[in-house]
Amino acid sequence: MFPNGRMKMSQTLERESVRRLAPIPQMEPPKVSSYAEQLDQEARADEKKLEAFADMLKAAHKQAVFLLNNLHFGKELDGLPETVRGLAICIANTEKDDIGKLWEYQS
Repeated sequence: MFPNGRMKMSQTLERESVRRLAPIPQMEPPKVSSYAEQLDQEARADEKKLEAFADMLKAAHKQAVFLLNNLHFGKELDGLPETVRGLAICIANTEKDDIGKLWEYQS
């Protein structure tokens, strides 16, 4: 720098070259999920599996009730009435107990 406060040409060029550099973008660190978030994700996946299982049970129960009601010998088929009752119990347990217990366990 000169005594009158002016800069030398080389200093001006250095400053301008620094100004022309592209700004460095602020990078965020990758998101690290917490243990609670992982448990929640697993619980939601388990809930979807349980709901799919409950839907399958309902379809099987509906078919079993159809067979029981529409076949003349439906009540005489080995184990069909017990199967219908068993499916109804499984449906109730899955919807009321299993899904509820899953969320109770996670909280």
